[in-house]
Amino acid sequence: EQMRLQEIDSCKALLKSYPERDLPQLYGRIQTLYYGFQIDSALVYAHRGIEQSRLLNDKEAEFNAIQRLASSYQMAGSYFEGLALLDSLDRDLLSEDILVRCYSTYNTIYSALETLTVDAKLKQKYRMQADKYKRQILDLDPYNPYVICDTLLRCGKAQEAYDIMLPFVQ
Repeated sequence: EQMRLQEIDSCKALLKSYPERDLPQLYGRIQTLYYGFQIDSALVYAHRGIEQSRLLNDKEAEFNAIQRLASSYQMAGSYFEGLALLDSLDRDLLSEDILVRCYSTYNTIYSALETLTVDAKLKQKYRMQADKYKRQILDLDPYNPYVICDTLLRCGKAQEAYDIMLPFVQ
């Protein structure tokens, strides 16, 4: 945690002298560092990334920042705000990488909603949506380790999922 805080401080210090055209990426880095740690700060830096990319008229940076904001909303439990942001994106304009991340965020949100609801019909609806986005991820990235692990875990194959994910956490 101390190393993360030091990196956040270093990135914040760079904000004063960083080239304006690269600020959306730096805001994205700061948002990523705060993600899952101090979600309110992650939300702030995701918003700043969107604002800066719009000032620069950099659509790719804007789409990245919007996806990061939707993901931060998901982490904060603001699922419907995250869905609304993702729905606002024109998928035809997104790179494959951003599209995969958007589909992953959709999948995560709908999986969380499925877990949280007690209504059987809503559970089924959310599961169908999560599965739809999982399939869309695999259409673009057939070897996506996160989707493969999720599938293995749902089939009770925890060791196989662990073996796949181990290189990512070492």
